[in-house]
Amino acid sequence: MRMNLSSREKRLLSITAIVLIGVIGYFGVYETLLAKWVELNTEIEALELRLRASQKNYLEEAKIQKEYEEVVSSLRIEGSDTDKQIKIMKELNDLMLEAGVIPKGAKPLNVVEEENFQVFYFSYNDTETNMISLTNFLYLLERRSKVSEIQQIEIKPPSPPLYKPGEQRFKTSFKIARLVYRS
Repeated sequence: MRMNLSSREKRLLSITAIVLIGVIGYFGVYETLLAKWVELNTEIEALELRLRASQKNYLEEAKIQKEYEEVVSSLRIEGSDTDKQIKIMKELNDLMLEAGVIPKGAKPLNVVEEENFQVFYFSYNDTETNMISLTNFLYLLERRSKVSEIQQIEIKPPSPPLYKPGEQRFKTSFKIARLVYRS
């Protein structure tokens, strides 16, 4: 049994077949590919975020490692306790002079023994300075010596004469502690 279709029916059948193939192609292939493309792009973005975080962590780790090595090297001072005190006082005096503080009345105090460390204490009495130099010294001590700290500071009121117009110098006393690996 053979059916004779008119040209109009053949055209409608062809159009229907094309539309049907297009719909099946759209839902079967295009949407599947689109969903996969979106999924892959989302995965790429997540991987890029992880990469940036890893790079940031790597840079932070390198910075921390460098700081750690600086601290460890500053903790190591060779020699007897007297040699260590002399080296530490020179380090502190150099920082003071760089900041514009005139170190006076410097003397080593006691040494406290701890499990792996020694803590050396020093005092500087009647050190002459102005506020700018004092803040410079405190800044340098904080930035350069990660193992030294001011235990006590006493600032006495300015005393005449003024050295320059508007500049008041005053006497300051410090008690400074410095941590050192036990040798």
